[in-house]
Amino acid sequence: MHWFCENDVSHILFPRCYNVCQPDELTAFTHDFRITACLGLLKWLVSKYEKQGESSLKSAEGKIPFTAVEFALKRCQEYIGVQTHEDIDQPEPISIWDHQWDQFLTWYYLAVHENFLLLECRTASVVDLYDSAKHVLLDIRKFWPQIDLDGINNIWIVKPSAQSRGRGIQLINKLDTVMGKVNPVAMKESRYVVQKYIGQLCAVSKDNVLVLIPLLIPKF
Repeated sequence: MHWFCENDVSHILFPRCYNVCQPDELTAFTHDFRITACLGLLKWLVSKYEKQGESSLKSAEGKIPFTAVEFALKRCQEYIGVQTHEDIDQPEPISIWDHQWDQFLTWYYLAVHENFLLLECRTASVVDLYDSAKHVLLDIRKFWPQIDLDGINNIWIVKPSAQSRGRGIQLINKLDTVMGKVNPVAMKESRYVVQKYIGQLCAVSKDNVLVLIPLLIPKF
């Protein structure tokens, strides 16, 4: 998990908080957003399958190919491989181009944000995708501590610099929208911190008590 901390300024570590005016922080945020989207699509599939069955996920008029889910599965498996150092044995790292990520995010938005379904496919099985997604979500849990808090919508808090005094804070769930605010031209007007929004509250099962976790958004 990415932690934000500024030496000699902040003595608190802020989870999944990115000072996106710094190129390396912007790159880290982009990676976080993309993997969170992969997990969101897998959780979307698992949830719909378990609540409504296979027929709720696919349609002859569906707009999302099965390859979108397969892409998410592969990226999550690669993430697990890096965390367990299995990538060391790879002859060379797998390169995924920006246009491939852009296409995946388009499919992800259609599924999660707009409620479109998978396009029926005779050569692929929803049940197989469900089994694989369930397995990956279980395996990645130990490396993704906020998996239960993330929800599926990939919402982020975009906060202007300290001079804004709380004005202009937005919740954004599309990567291109965030990038539009933090690009070099926009940066001349304001600087931004981006932090993950808690998309799903945790509940204590015995007493059904909601646990509210405060969001710490640093000034800079």
